[in-house]
Amino acid sequence: MTFTRPGIAWGRPGRTFLEAHRLVRPYRPGRVFEALRDLLAKSPSDALCRDALSFALRLFPSLTEVERRRLPHTGFRLPTGDGDWIKAARCLFSPAWGTEGGRRLAKFLDAGGNEIPPLAALRKRWLSDPDDWPVPVSDLAAYVDFLKAIGVGDGLPLSWGGGRLGAANGRDMEPGVVARRLPLGDELGRV
Repeated sequence: MTFTRPGIAWGRPGRTFLEAHRLVRPYRPGRVFEALRDLLAKSPSDALCRDALSFALRLFPSLTEVERRRLPHTGFRLPTGDGDWIKAARCLFSPAWGTEGGRRLAKFLDAGGNEIPPLAALRKRWLSDPDDWPVPVSDLAAYVDFLKAIGVGDGLPLSWGGGRLGAANGRDMEPGVVARRLPLGDELGRV
């Protein structure tokens, strides 16, 4: 994949040939993330997962909100504390990332949640610590924002209501949030 400056003047015959044979296309982040999605689905080697993550992180500040909302569909894979690479949507922040949900989940598990095997298994979904990350994490807050945008959960993951609410972070299940996610209407939602 090669990129050229949009300001470079192309000779018309050469450009027409390249475009007609789909050898070059205009740069759009969405197309790049579609190509990454296809690559990650076919051959998710550790190196590809690491490089795709680094590339997306560099691009993240310049993405529009619409482009950011599409990131979870790319299928990024992230390293866990066990050394495995799993899909970002299955990952959870470990307490080392400093998120409120990660700290609360660790406290919950330490206070007895580990006695329930499905809850104890959540630790296998924790991201590896920032110090053990495959690339240096220079700005922890920016990296956390990026990881949340690609689908990493923060806290106890919940899925209830017969799937009507979908998966959610436990700390996001305040009454007002639930009322908005279920179409309860204004009056019932306030109550």
